[in-house]
Amino acid sequence: MDEVAIRKALEDAVAFSPEVQAKANKVVAGLFGRAKDNLMRDFNENPITQELKAGSEASNISDTLNGEGNLFGFLGFFQGQDPTEELGELLSRVSYERSSIRKNVIYYKITNYPTEGQIKDATRMNWGNGASWAYGVETGEFEGDASLSHYIFKTWAGSRSQAGFQIKGYEYSEESFNPKPYITQILENFADRVNNSTSKFLI
Repeated sequence: MDEVAIRKALEDAVAFSPEVQAKANKVVAGLFGRAKDNLMRDFNENPITQELKAGSEASNISDTLNGEGNLFGFLGFFQGQDPTEELGELLSRVSYERSSIRKNVIYYKITNYPTEGQIKDATRMNWGNGASWAYGVETGEFEGDASLSHYIFKTWAGSRSQAGFQIKGYEYSEESFNPKPYITQILENFADRVNNSTSKFLI
């Protein structure tokens, strides 16, 4: 057996040893745990999440609306609904697993990382084309009839949210919607934390 073969055999023996794998798993669990905690904190503490969770009585802490009202009423959610619940559950399922061992390196990969399609399914609105509110708040485009020019903030039991209603065909406001970074930025921050760790994470 030549020197290269001997070195490879020794490296494989080390990488595949239960003791080394246990230590690697412990380190990775800590690194991933911190990244996951920050992911959920970024989501739960985001002003858009908090405003939608607060429902029809919320103030516009996300600063997405320049006039009266709040996102819950503007987006037409049903009274008592938590629009963020499914998205939060989707993010909570993000995990990791060991994927391979190559050249004495133990590789891990992220699992259950939400796709754009999954996020859209989890954040579909109740009206129009069922566009995603999570992506809509980032762009100001909701692929439907939502528009501040048709939005009146008024407590009214006849509306879905009981916090506003829309009138089609007449301009009621000169106010505009202010797009804000949201789920795309939250996931990018998570990916940066993972990729900048000292472990071999692969997304």
